[in-house]
Amino acid sequence: MAFEQNPLQPEHWHQATLSEGGVAFVSNDDSLQLGDHIAIRLTLPPALFQPRAVGEVVGVNTEDRGGTRIHTRFVRLEDSDRQQLARHIMRWQIRQRQQPNTGTAEANDQSAD
Repeated sequence: MAFEQNPLQPEHWHQATLSEGGVAFVSNDDSLQLGDHIAIRLTLPPALFQPRAVGEVVGVNTEDRGGTRIHTRFVRLEDSDRQQLARHIMRWQIRQRQQPNTGTAEANDQSAD
């Protein structure tokens, strides 16, 4: 499974929960199963950094709002991409702490394609 090719098309972006160890996202693809390996390309604003990785599906949960939440762990990610990812997460967390509390669960989500 590969995500959209053009990261500059916001209508094709997916909200994702991102960590240094993996990424979780909602998908309409109900064929993904535990143990599957998928190609992952992220687009991380504001610099539009695009790390690529291979992720292993480690969790599949049906969402109440429709779709399936897929949890992956990175099984292949270049060390330079991992370092950039760690810096991005750290900067994002600092920005979140500086903003007033929005009180929504979306405050923990980041955009990825």
